[in-house]
Amino acid sequence: MTNPTIILVRPQLPENIGMASRAMLNFGFTDMMVVAPRDEFPSVEAISASSGASDVIFPKAQVFDSLKPALKNFHYIVATSARPRDQAIGVLSPGESLRAMQQATARGDRVAVMFGPERTGLTNDDIIHANHILEFPTNPEFPSLNLAGSVLLFCYAWAQLHDGRLQESRPAFTDTASVESRDYFINRLLAALEENGFFKSAPMKPSLSRNIVQMISRANFSEQEIRTWQGIITNLLEKK
Repeated sequence: MTNPTIILVRPQLPENIGMASRAMLNFGFTDMMVVAPRDEFPSVEAISASSGASDVIFPKAQVFDSLKPALKNFHYIVATSARPRDQAIGVLSPGESLRAMQQATARGDRVAVMFGPERTGLTNDDIIHANHILEFPTNPEFPSLNLAGSVLLFCYAWAQLHDGRLQESRPAFTDTASVESRDYFINRLLAALEENGFFKSAPMKPSLSRNIVQMISRANFSEQEIRTWQGIITNLLEKK
């Protein structure tokens, strides 16, 4: 699935362009367009702020003086905005918006997502070119997002939809102890508890022993952790 092109419309700070490029590359986006930047672009400040994602900026990013020429080769355009608009353009949730873009890319359309300037966002004149508005469900009392944050949020949502790696949990790496090591530890622990009078009555011992075995089995201790517990038992027995 082809990633949409990210279009930054009239960005004010080159540092924000650099941070947006970094957010893009974090999730595999490499196509950026910059429309009418306030300051000179590409710039040292933008490249420095990209923190290694400078390939997205130079020489790849295309720069345009106005929006219409930047959009001429696209088939499906999305505007990001959190401001109420008095226009006959649908405002879609992230899920609805992503599905619409997915359908567009599946039929071979070139898709672009527009992000407005930091202070004001996209204007009505910008939004009239869009097929729909994408609105993220932010705090209604403070809906404004940083430019790079907005780009990051969109790229993550798109990658989550299309990249299975973002939907798979990864357990922490551990060198899980063998059954032999675990059983040796359990037997030693139970013997130490027996010696110290933990089992107050004979009828309770089988049930308590099973509970202890189950707790240790569920813990999935590593070999190092088992060795640590063995050391604890040794220390306690020596102190006694």
